[in-house]
Amino acid sequence: LAAFRPVQATQLTAGQMAALTGEQVQACNVGFLSRLPTDALQALENITVAQASGFTWSNIARLNPMQFGILLADNAAAFGACRYRGTTIQQFGSLTATQLNKLTIAKLQFIPAADFTVLSAELAAQIRPILIQSLTADQLNSMSASALCALDRRYLSNKQIASLSELTISGMNNQQFVSMLGDRLGDISMSALSGISLEHLSSLSR
Repeated sequence: LAAFRPVQATQLTAGQMAALTGEQVQACNVGFLSRLPTDALQALENITVAQASGFTWSNIARLNPMQFGILLADNAAAFGACRYRGTTIQQFGSLTATQLNKLTIAKLQFIPAADFTVLSAELAAQIRPILIQSLTADQLNSMSASALCALDRRYLSNKQIASLSELTISGMNNQQFVSMLGDRLGDISMSALSGISLEHLSSLSR
């Protein structure tokens, strides 16, 4: 396999790649693997961390969720932060709490904000404090109300609370609003105040 030219990889199929042994996969060079069609790349079960560490972020974005979890989550220390900029919703949504918490601040911040739309409340509740503190405004505002309000609010800074948008606040139910913002009303930005509903306000007096 090492004798194949990278350009030839473009013509290989998922069926052909699925038939390779682990030893054969490990003999492939990065240039060859990078040129495989997406379905052929995703058919490989034995890509090594050393091979994947040579991928560009756009090639990492073509890995299937299982490959991504094994390579870039379980072995996060082997990859630079910029490699996470192409993380797909499917890849991000497959992560466990253990895998997510292995990421550094820089790596988490490179993950596209759109991916956070699939963050579950169960997983959000398990994010370690230093990562909560590093969540960007776009990431926070992409979360569902249940996921956002499952974060340990003790670690959300005043600046992060101020970054919550009108739409994000209006999407909270009364219980979520009170638990997340009831004692931090002064941190809400001027532009987001219109997201506070009459029901939200009435719930504060109870």
